[in-house]
Amino acid sequence: MTREALHTQEQVEARQIGRRLRHIREQAGLTLRDLAQRLDFPHHTILLKYERGETIPSAARLVSLAQALNCSPAALLARDDRAMPMMTAVDQADADALAQLAFVFETLAVPYDEGGEPTGR
Repeated sequence: MTREALHTQEQVEARQIGRRLRHIREQAGLTLRDLAQRLDFPHHTILLKYERGETIPSAARLVSLAQALNCSPAALLARDDRAMPMMTAVDQADADALAQLAFVFETLAVPYDEGGEPTGR
């Protein structure tokens, strides 16, 4: 990947993360200042830069943001917005729920023939 392509990809990711952060924050009924207070930030300016896609949060900051917004860091990084609730549910599930989800995901991953029978991997 060229340097320019990498830079373009980073910009796309920054905007996507920012859009998701704003969406989750607004769904939680929080202002930027409210979220900054939850995170013990002296100002909300960096949060505004994240939401605008001007700056990408570090991995540690992404975890802190997710915790403050009660979602999963993986959900903020998902390729598709539709995966966000599922990733958060997996991240917050207990052992029994994880076992059930693992079974469902495994079942979904098994290929089936035209008659609906598992083909075996």
